[in-house]
Amino acid sequence: YVELLKDNPDWGKAERRHDMNHFMARLIFCFFAEDTDIFIGKGLFTETVAQLSSKDSSNTHEVIGTLFRAMNTKNQDREHAGLPRWSNSFPYVNGGLFSGTMEVPRFSKIARSYLLHIGNLDWTKINPDIFGSMIQAVAEDEERGARDALHQRSEHSESPQPAFPR
Repeated sequence: YVELLKDNPDWGKAERRHDMNHFMARLIFCFFAEDTDIFIGKGLFTETVAQLSSKDSSNTHEVIGTLFRAMNTKNQDREHAGLPRWSNSFPYVNGGLFSGTMEVPRFSKIARSYLLHIGNLDWTKINPDIFGSMIQAVAEDEERGARDALHQRSEHSESPQPAFPR
């Protein structure tokens, strides 16, 4: 997290907090999914990132972004969406985790190495209840952010004026 913020300082600001939380929830889901057979093939996400991203990390965000887009696109729609064939190894994930912005923070070499190391941990040891609570907290944070933005807009907006004065 901290390593990502070094190259993406705007992701640490309050207005981007929900983007970072959503991104982290997606990553954690992928790590959990590759170790619990939600993805077919142990280590599928981590290995895909390791093999397709450059060692200098220059395209790591693009590879991860493509994977997230694939998981938000039904298999039969992927070719039309311009997704590469290698993304077909990943299932469509229903439920909204991969909906919304597909922006991914840029990775430094160190952040990429941390990602690959974390991906090689045994995520089956995480209690699914804790995982579910974390995803729910991210969803609630996003809903709260949307409500706050709406509330702020209504506080700052003036009374509507007629388009054509009488």
